[in-house]
Parts: sequence; structure tokens; C-alpha cells
Amino acid sequence: MNFSKRLLLPFAETYIAALISIGVQIYVSRQLLPAQIGVFQLSMVIVGVLLALRDFGMTEYLVQEKTLNSVKLARVLGLNIVLTIALSGLMYLGSGFVATWFREPDIGEILKLLALPMLLMPFASAIIALLRRELKFQNIFFITVLSTLVSSFVLFAGVYLGKGAYALAYGAVAGNFTTFLLAMYFKPAETSLIPLLGGWKHEIAFGWQAVRIYAFGQLARLYPDQLIGRQLNAASVAYFSRAGSVIEIFQQGFGRAALSVCLPVFSDRHRGEKSVHGSFAFAFSLFTAIGWASSLYFLIVSDIVIRLLFGPQWEQSIALSRIVCIAFLFEIS
Repeated sequence: MNFSKRLLLPFAETYIAALISIGVQIYVSRQLLPAQIGVFQLSMVIVGVLLALRDFGMTEYLVQEKTLNSVKLARVLGLNIVLTIALSGLMYLGSGFVATWFREPDIGEILKLLALPMLLMPFASAIIALLRRELKFQNIFFITVLSTLVSSFVLFAGVYLGKGAYALAYGAVAGNFTTFLLAMYFKPAETSLIPLLGGWKHEIAFGWQAVRIYAFGQLARLYPDQLIGRQLNAASVAYFSRAGSVIEIFQQGFGRAALSVCLPVFSDRHRGEKSVHGSFAFAFSLFTAIGWASSLYFLIVSDIVIRLLFGPQWEQSIALSRIVCIAFLFEIS
């Protein structure tokens, strides 16, 4: 199966999840105050960085490793579990400090709530990585779509019951638990999830390279939210976030689908001693062309999109959204 055909199912998965996510954003933006959304967004600044550190390149390692065996899987899982326990504990214990830093008490409680499902992520992430390695995109499709549906249902219920920012946290927790349960259901029968503690030299070396790329990149991406939240307020963070959500329509609908299939397909060709140059050139050209077209389109119609989707209370995001679209043009070039 060639690259373009393999893209179809990840595209379907990502587009369905993106449509659900857009529907959730529309509902939340019209039902909650910008300050409530901003509180959750600031919480996710901390969670986003810690999740990148927690993964420590495990997904990429399991997908691309040329001679993966049960011992290597056990070592990676053991290292990831230790990191997850440390980071989730740090998030729980440091939640009060973060709440004080941003002058938003609810952030502390939300971080405590989000710390618990992190403990399940090493197992779910390992299984999903193995499914990607084996190009079993149909299983990943069900995991992603069903988890997104459960998360959205819980979020809708929380908003309806007047839980405010906590409704977003409840939805995230429900989605994580659903992902874990579905990943366990689709776990390959021959796969053992018994971790191995120790012998991590090779895995740490690989993980450090991944952290330098993903964690620091995530930190740079989320730094504006942190800065705005500290210097201004939670509502300002929400306005900035909604400005970025316009270009996220492209990122969720196309970018994530392409990226989710590129690594396993390239790794599969590499393990088979085949050249990846043609597939890489095709993927890069396709991503750049569609990214530029989407950015220019949203640059022109961002005011219509924001008013139509999110309502008049988000008009402060319009000027910001145009700046974000211009920045994205340079990012993908």
C-alpha cells in the first residue's frame, strides 16, 4: 500500500476527531466565560510540557526501532512508568504553587484532577505506538474516535450542570480513561506489559534527543499562554487561544493525520531497507502546499470564522488570529 492510500484511514480518524473537537469548541465558547476557558488553558500549559517530558520519545522509539523485542519494550515501559510517577507527583504537589503563580485557585484543583489519569498513559501510549508500528490504523481509529466521543459527552454534561472550567477537566479525564481501556482491548495478544526497571542507557540516550525536540518545542509553543496568564489574566489567555483555534482547523484536519502516518510508514520502509526519500518529498510538498493555502484562506476570513463559530464575545480574538496565520506561514516554510 502506497503512502497516499495509507493516509486515508488516519485522515478519517483525524477529521472525525477534529469535527467533534470543533463542535466542542463552539459549544464551550458560547456557554462558558472567557475567564473559565482561560483557567483550563493555563492548566494545560503545565500538563502539555509534562506530557512531552513523560513520553520521553517512547512513541517514536517503539515505532522506529529496527529490532524491537520484548526486553526493549519492557525497558522502555519501565522507564516511562518511573518518569510518569515522578511527573504526575510533581504536578499534584506543585499544583498549589502554580495556582498562586497565576493567581487562579481553580488551576490547582484542576491540576490535581488531571494528575491521576497520567499514571495510565504509559500503558496506553505503548500499545498505540505498537499499533502504529504494525500499521493497524483501523484500531487506532476506533480508539481515537470513541475516546473523543466519551470525552465530549462528559464535557457537555459538565457544562450543562454548571461546572465551568472543571467540565473541561472532567472531559479530559474521561477521554484518558477511555483511551486506556480501548488500548488494553486492542493490545496485541503476544505483547507483555510487564516493565523492566534498569538497563535504560540506550533508551535514555534516545529519549533525551526526543525531549530536546518535542518538550522544548512544546515549551516554546505554550510560553505565550504562560506569559499572558501571568502578566494579564485567564480571559486574555482564552482570547489568544481562540485566535489560534482558527489555524488549528488545518492542523487537526490535515497536519496531525499526515504526521501520525509519516513516522510508521517511513520506519516501515527503513526496516525493509527501502528508500524514504520519495515518500518524504511527497509528504513535505503536500503538507506545505495545503498549509500555505489554509493559512492564506483563514487570514482572509478569520473574522467571519470567529464570529460564526464562537460568537460576538470573541471579537477580541480576530486581530490576533490574523497574526497567528502569518506566523504559521513561516512555521511550515
